[in-house]
Amino acid sequence: MWSQPLPPGCHTMIESTMTMPSQPKNQSGFTLAEVLLASVLGAMLLTALTLSTYGFTQVLSYHEKNAGVTQELDPVLRVVTRDIREAQWAELVDSERIRLADHEGQYTDYFFNDGGLWITRPNGDTGELYHGLDALTFSADYVTRKRESDPIDWDGTLYSASTPGSGSIAFETPVGAKLSLSFVAPTLDTDVVGASDTGEQFTWMDADVLRVPLAWIPGSGGQSLTVKIYESWAPGSAKPLGSALGTLTVPGILLPQADWDVDHWNKPDGLVSIGLWTADIELDPGACYTAVLEASGDARMLFKAYPIMPTIDTDYVAMATSGSNYVTQPLAIKREITGDAVITNTVSTSTVGLVGIFMVPTGQASQTRSAALLSQAVSDDPWLGVLPGEVLETN
Repeated sequence: MWSQPLPPGCHTMIESTMTMPSQPKNQSGFTLAEVLLASVLGAMLLTALTLSTYGFTQVLSYHEKNAGVTQELDPVLRVVTRDIREAQWAELVDSERIRLADHEGQYTDYFFNDGGLWITRPNGDTGELYHGLDALTFSADYVTRKRESDPIDWDGTLYSASTPGSGSIAFETPVGAKLSLSFVAPTLDTDVVGASDTGEQFTWMDADVLRVPLAWIPGSGGQSLTVKIYESWAPGSAKPLGSALGTLTVPGILLPQADWDVDHWNKPDGLVSIGLWTADIELDPGACYTAVLEASGDARMLFKAYPIMPTIDTDYVAMATSGSNYVTQPLAIKREITGDAVITNTVSTSTVGLVGIFMVPTGQASQTRSAALLSQAVSDDPWLGVLPGEVLETN
């Protein structure tokens, strides 16, 4: 075969081209076995999901059918329970009528009448929402709400010191001595006897009478008893603080006279009432006070007392002799403070917190619904919530 000679240099290019190494090609994708396996697994998962969804739907439909939610009554009940939840307060008029108030105090009534559920709107419009009931009743669960009412004027014993039941002695004060009897003004009605005992608070009080087991030992001339009320240094302390809040003087001749029996003084019998009302002594609830008694001249005071060891929970008795400081005495002396006071007055009211609805549609199973008033469910605090008659103030 004839061949034409190549131009010079061509053989070099051809040889060079033919001797270049070949590059490998990248290959990717699924094999047929992998595709078939993925298809089978996907079909199994879809089948299981379909069966599960179908079963859930069937169960839901069964329960909805038994509950009646697929019937015409359910939309009506949704409206009723919505109005209950949004009501400011509710009143169970009777077992077949519930009254709901909106934030302006306007009433909507739902009631059972002539085989149907009826409604009366605030404007007076009345209509039947659903007909075909054999029975319809409303029930209510109540919550307790508290409100502050007008304060109560009260008078009685504001303070009474406890003493042992036996072992009393006759305690005679030296000439010129001052005897200080500490006491604490009450804070709650539970602190005193004869109040309501419900945890109400004292807001104001004054001391009218001091009662102590006292007898008078006269001296020469016309002596008198001076009583001063001070604040004290601390709870239980009988050390006076600052200036006297009030002072009064009682002639010694007006007090029970001490009885001498051969070689000793007889103990005073009963409590002597010393009027404090002329001094106009106002007490602060919970504050600490002390009553200082002093006989003028060479007269002395005789008390019925009980020897005790003062403890941390004791209202102390202290005495100061002429020119000395007050020293706590190992004694308990009965004393009472009576007076007038003002006490808070809390009123507790039960109001509807949850409404239950029971109905029997004609030819169907009975149904039950319930709804809580959001105005009451917002808190368990009895001072919150809404009471009948309370409306929201709007600008």
